[in-house]
Amino acid sequence: MNRPSRLSLALGGALLLAGPGPVSAPEGAPPNSPSSSAESPQELLVRFAPDVAEGVRTATHRAYGGHTKRRHERGRFEVVPLPPYADREEALRKYRDDPHVEHAEPNRYVERVAAPADAASDANGWWQERIRLTELETAERKAGDTIVGILDTGIQCDHPALADNTWDDGDGQCGKNFIDPDTPPDDDSDRGHGTHVAGIIGANSDEMTGVARSVQLQALKFLGSLDDGTLADAIEAIDYAIEQGTDVLNASYAYTASRTDDGPLPTSCADLADTMEGASRLHCEAVADAGEAGILFVAAAHNSGNDNDTGTVALPAGYPLDNVIAVAASRETAAGEPSDQLADFSNFGRQTVHLAAPGVGIHSTVAGDDYDELSGTSMATPMVAGVAALLLDQAGSEASHLTIRERLLGSVACDRDADPSLPRCDGNPLGDSAGQQLAAKTLSGGRLDAAAALGADPDTVPPVPPSHVSIETASGIPELRWLSSSPTARGYRIERFDTAEGTFRHVATVEPDRDRYRDRSAPSDTLLGYRIRALGSDGQPNSRWTEAGTVETDQALNRVTEQFAGFSSAERDERCFIATAAYGSEQAHQVEALRDFRDDYLMPHPPGRALVAAYYAVSPPIAEWVAAEEHRQRWVRRLLALLPTQKE
Repeated sequence: MNRPSRLSLALGGALLLAGPGPVSAPEGAPPNSPSSSAESPQELLVRFAPDVAEGVRTATHRAYGGHTKRRHERGRFEVVPLPPYADREEALRKYRDDPHVEHAEPNRYVERVAAPADAASDANGWWQERIRLTELETAERKAGDTIVGILDTGIQCDHPALADNTWDDGDGQCGKNFIDPDTPPDDDSDRGHGTHVAGIIGANSDEMTGVARSVQLQALKFLGSLDDGTLADAIEAIDYAIEQGTDVLNASYAYTASRTDDGPLPTSCADLADTMEGASRLHCEAVADAGEAGILFVAAAHNSGNDNDTGTVALPAGYPLDNVIAVAASRETAAGEPSDQLADFSNFGRQTVHLAAPGVGIHSTVAGDDYDELSGTSMATPMVAGVAALLLDQAGSEASHLTIRERLLGSVACDRDADPSLPRCDGNPLGDSAGQQLAAKTLSGGRLDAAAALGADPDTVPPVPPSHVSIETASGIPELRWLSSSPTARGYRIERFDTAEGTFRHVATVEPDRDRYRDRSAPSDTLLGYRIRALGSDGQPNSRWTEAGTVETDQALNRVTEQFAGFSSAERDERCFIATAAYGSEQAHQVEALRDFRDDYLMPHPPGRALVAAYYAVSPPIAEWVAAEEHRQRWVRRLLALLPTQKE
């Protein structure tokens, strides 16, 4: 953070001396001109640096025409309304340029994920048969005290089918209203969207039963009567769920962001600003905080029929987090036969949408003690959330949200003929030749199967495949990046497509905590393809392959390999001999940091290349001497730890 200038300090002091007062329109501005953005409220979310005094915050707001509406303690940000005449983008730029401000972004509207009105079905219970709920015993369909928070329009908590399964905050409320905290979290939307979602998860009446016959349904109302709400209120609701010990969050809402270029997919919340225009880092961090608290976050993939891997991306389903499950919607055929093909409206994504579940013509509860059929990924999502609640109750306190996620994704109904690398397809057979489509458009390659998930042996469930995988060149070297989200993987196997032979060849196996790999043995001036899979632990199969696409290398690679005098094979280019001897593995992250330093700072310049060549000429015998004795390894590790390349 830059040190504030004397001018900015003087300005802040002058504003403080002026004291609080109303913000007036600049001369000539209309007092009630429309907001600068029709898709967002006239508000910003501003996070100051931790040591910024209250007076400086107030002065900053006054300088840019804003004020604090409310403060969010966990995320350390403030909701800052702007005057209706203000240029929101200009105010945002000023906040971002201010040395006191750590982060600023627009507050945005999000909306329920509603489907086209003509997407309907006549078979009320088809989805229960399709995910094999009907094969489960009554006792298996009880989630007990598991709390499922429903981030939505509220719930009619006294609905006859829901009343016995609603959560109680201790004061007689079944949740909280984040739009108007002084009123109950009732569902006042025109279609009863939140109540419909709640019924799919946990209705229990003669008219219908949801996934779980017993469960704790928690109303987290942040969407209003028009089915929209703000990111700021969504964050408040997520934080409330964390405080209340919620187990699963159902997010049948979405907003969209645009991929800024053809660069890598994000693998963390911090990456969002560089890869997606319009993505909220603060909302992503709130979902990440939920994951740190052990909460599974099940999100609708959206209903625009888009590929969430490219172009316009639906969020929060596309957040690169290991506690997120993004859900697409599957359908029946026109004749009412089992299909499992994706609904025409459903978003998809081989890298970022995890599985499908039925989402067309779903019969459930709505406000007014009534029932109705709705369609959308909004309806598919609570099926996955409901099965997650059943699994949590079955597994008990020893299970983590990540192992439950792995059981859900590792037990889908799929088709190995569509992708032989699918480790297992335990669910019921897919209908209407859907296997090829689901294999190409979801990470797991399949559709939710409740009976398979609840009957799976946790020790033999395959690891979650790596997601958000992409490839680019850094300093002329192909770099593979991915999101590692399996709690059981023992590592990741990486293969490169050999265009000459037309086959994939193994290039590396890396540790389970790694999320990127540089292929220094890649040939130059050619088109390369890569794929990666998670390796199962003892008794586990491996995950399916995830392909990273292709990258064209250039002659820059020649500058690297030509300097490695005395090497007998490209494989040896991977190694830093002395560091490898000290740390015991050429894949150790400390060795990787030294290689990155070599390639990024030494190899681009003639003196650096000469130094590297000299090192490789003399280092092999020194490395052998180091590796021979443990005390020598410890001594070298202490020396290497002093290098700047080893600092966090």
